[in-house]
Amino acid sequence: MHLGTGEVLSYDRLILAQGSSAFVPPIDGITLPGCFVLRDAADAMAIRAWRQQRNCRTAVVLGGGVLGVEAADALRHLHLDVTIIERSPRLMERQLDDKGSAILSRYLAGLGVSVKFSAAVARIHGEGHLSSVELAGGERIGADILVACAGIKPNIEIGKLAGLKVNRGVIVDAGMQTSDPNVFAIGDVAELSGAISGLWAVSTNQARVAVGKIFGTEISASRPSTLVSLKVEGIDVKGLGLVRPTHSGQEVIQSAEEPAGEHRMLIVEGSKIVGAVFVGPPGAGKFIGTIIQLNMDIERVMADLRRGNWEALGRLVTGEAVANTKERLAQSCEPRSAVGPVVSDRSPTESLGPGSPRTAPA
Repeated sequence: MHLGTGEVLSYDRLILAQGSSAFVPPIDGITLPGCFVLRDAADAMAIRAWRQQRNCRTAVVLGGGVLGVEAADALRHLHLDVTIIERSPRLMERQLDDKGSAILSRYLAGLGVSVKFSAAVARIHGEGHLSSVELAGGERIGADILVACAGIKPNIEIGKLAGLKVNRGVIVDAGMQTSDPNVFAIGDVAELSGAISGLWAVSTNQARVAVGKIFGTEISASRPSTLVSLKVEGIDVKGLGLVRPTHSGQEVIQSAEEPAGEHRMLIVEGSKIVGAVFVGPPGAGKFIGTIIQLNMDIERVMADLRRGNWEALGRLVTGEAVANTKERLAQSCEPRSAVGPVVSDRSPTESLGPGSPRTAPA
């Protein structure tokens, strides 16, 4: 491997983890000043500076996924009139069903953020800088700022130069091996079964698989249960996995009558949650994150959930916490050796010696 400094490094195994960049859609005019992507802090600062320098009033966000909705809310806080352009018929298409999307859309409308569904941008207009966005149907929307939140582009350049098989990302198998058995790829740069992860939890799981493979432990990569939570003040929006059942062995649990502005839906297979949509006021998705993170069996509360008693989810979490507390207490009462320190009883900071900083328990 040749570094930019001219140094040459040899390796037995190599892991590619170059991540991704923001995808810039190939739209005529997308390079005009006033058009931005949002990937890191520098992008956010550039958008804010443009808003202040140009005294902007209107903004358009391309994409109604999680990042697009959060970007629209941030732009609203900059006192801009914001419009989201979304190709699909609903917001957060991968995480929300129709009802959940409709509630979120109404909430955003109440904040002053409008949404154009099933819409595509044909071209971007401006003389020297952005002035308007033209949709495929001919409608033009005035815009001083455009933020493209259209997904990611894996950084595959090194993989291509190395002669690895690439598609959208560097192609890997279930062990995260590329077409060269001595080279692995993980995270946003890796393409597994035709998909790019784009999520931190998936990337860390892939890292565990790759390291295991290198050291002789066969672990196949699997997509972990990752709950996506929208960060917009005043509304709780959470989504996981499926938004509709894929076969008859999956049960949909939702209330026949729900309060206005609230929606809770689970897709359950074998008493395990494989899909979830929770939308409503703050706290509407309480407990669901813990249940999914622990991959808990919900069999004992399913009857309550079918009757619309969603507070039953809290009993699962409380029961798990009590069980864990009892286990820790039991362990603490076990007899200990009088010879030498019991390493498991000491915190990492305590082992550093006198005067070392200590952290409060979580």
